[in-house]
Amino acid sequence: MSKQTKKKYEYVYNCVAPSDFSELEYIIDNMREVTVNTVLRKLSVKDLNLTALQLINDALMYNLRFKSVKQLKKDWAMRYYVLKDSKRNLDVVLVKNSGIEYVFKSV
Repeated sequence: MSKQTKKKYEYVYNCVAPSDFSELEYIIDNMREVTVNTVLRKLSVKDLNLTALQLINDALMYNLRFKSVKQLKKDWAMRYYVLKDSKRNLDVVLVKNSGIEYVFKSV
Protein backbone atom coordinates (compact mmCIF):
# COMPACT_ATOMS: atom_id res chain seq x y z
CA MET A 1 0.00 0.00 0.00
CA SER A 2 1.48 3.37 -0.96
CA LYS A 3 1.73 6.13 1.59
CA GLN A 4 -0.48 9.07 0.67
CA THR A 5 1.30 12.42 0.53
CA LYS A 6 -0.14 15.03 2.83
CA LYS A 7 -1.58 18.06 1.08
CA LYS A 8 0.14 21.38 1.48
CA TYR A 9 -1.92 24.49 2.11
CA GLU A 10 -0.83 28.01 1.35
CA TYR A 11 -2.28 31.35 2.34
CA VAL A 12 -4.03 32.97 -0.64
CA TYR A 13 -6.03 35.99 0.61
CA ASN A 14 -8.12 37.52 3.37
CA CYS A 15 -11.56 39.10 3.36
CA VAL A 16 -10.11 42.63 3.38
CA ALA A 17 -8.59 42.11 -0.07
CA PRO A 18 -9.97 38.91 -1.60
CA SER A 19 -8.69 37.87 -5.00
CA ASP A 20 -12.10 36.32 -5.75
CA PHE A 21 -15.03 37.83 -3.83
CA SER A 22 -17.63 35.34 -5.12
CA GLU A 23 -15.39 32.44 -4.09
CA LEU A 24 -15.01 33.92 -0.61
CA GLU A 25 -18.79 34.30 -0.31
CA TYR A 26 -19.23 30.66 -1.33
CA ILE A 27 -16.64 29.51 1.22
CA ILE A 28 -18.27 31.49 4.04
CA ASP A 29 -21.74 30.20 3.11
CA ASN A 30 -20.63 26.55 3.02
CA MET A 31 -17.77 26.14 5.51
CA ARG A 32 -18.07 24.14 8.71
CA GLU A 33 -16.47 24.98 12.01
CA VAL A 34 -13.73 22.67 13.28
CA THR A 35 -11.38 22.55 16.24
CA VAL A 36 -8.04 24.27 16.38
CA ASN A 37 -6.41 20.83 16.49
CA THR A 38 -7.95 19.93 13.12
CA VAL A 39 -6.52 23.09 11.56
CA LEU A 40 -3.10 22.57 13.14
CA ARG A 41 -3.02 19.04 11.72
CA LYS A 42 -4.13 20.13 8.23
CA LEU A 43 -1.78 23.11 7.91
CA SER A 44 1.42 21.53 9.26
CA VAL A 45 3.72 19.95 6.66
CA LYS A 46 6.54 18.02 8.33
CA ASP A 47 8.56 17.24 5.21
CA LEU A 48 8.78 20.96 4.40
CA ASN A 49 9.38 21.85 8.04
CA LEU A 50 6.36 24.18 8.02
CA THR A 51 4.22 24.49 11.07
CA ALA A 52 0.63 25.66 11.21
CA LEU A 53 1.73 28.34 13.65
CA GLN A 54 4.21 29.73 11.08
CA LEU A 55 1.59 29.77 8.31
CA ILE A 56 -1.02 31.45 10.50
CA ASN A 57 1.45 34.02 11.86
CA ASP A 58 2.61 34.88 8.32
CA ALA A 59 -0.98 35.52 7.22
CA LEU A 60 -2.30 37.56 10.16
CA MET A 61 -2.59 41.32 9.82
CA TYR A 62 -1.66 44.07 12.28
CA ASN A 63 1.59 42.37 13.37
CA LEU A 64 -0.36 39.89 15.45
CA ARG A 65 1.95 37.00 16.28
CA PHE A 66 1.39 33.97 18.45
CA LYS A 67 4.50 32.85 20.31
CA SER A 68 3.22 29.31 20.82
CA VAL A 69 0.46 26.91 19.86
CA LYS A 70 -0.74 27.15 23.46
CA GLN A 71 -1.23 30.92 23.06
CA LEU A 72 -3.05 30.34 19.75
CA LYS A 73 -5.39 27.81 21.38
CA LYS A 74 -6.26 30.20 24.20
CA ASP A 75 -7.17 33.16 21.97
CA TRP A 76 -10.93 33.65 22.23
CA ALA A 77 -11.03 35.70 19.00
CA MET A 78 -9.87 32.79 16.81
CA ARG A 79 -12.27 30.48 14.95
CA TYR A 80 -11.45 27.69 12.50
CA TYR A 81 -13.31 26.33 9.48
CA VAL A 82 -12.86 23.94 6.57
CA LEU A 83 -14.54 23.44 3.22
CA LYS A 84 -13.97 20.62 0.77
CA ASP A 85 -16.00 20.86 -2.42
CA SER A 86 -14.92 18.64 -5.31
CA LYS A 87 -17.37 20.22 -7.77
CA ARG A 88 -15.66 23.60 -7.36
CA ASN A 89 -12.24 22.06 -6.79
CA LEU A 90 -11.97 23.72 -3.38
CA ASP A 91 -10.07 22.34 -0.40
CA VAL A 92 -9.90 25.25 2.02
CA VAL A 93 -8.92 25.98 5.59
CA LEU A 94 -10.26 29.30 6.85
CA VAL A 95 -8.91 30.93 10.00
CA LYS A 96 -10.96 33.78 11.41
CA ASN A 97 -9.47 36.33 13.77
CA SER A 98 -11.59 39.19 15.11
CA GLY A 99 -13.92 39.04 12.11
CA ILE A 100 -11.21 38.83 9.43
CA GLU A 101 -11.19 35.61 7.41
CA TYR A 102 -7.85 34.24 6.20
CA VAL A 103 -8.11 31.67 3.41
CA PHE A 104 -5.61 28.82 2.93
CA LYS A 105 -6.00 26.57 -0.13
CA SER A 106 -4.49 23.19 -0.85
CA VAL A 107 -1.88 23.20 -3.60
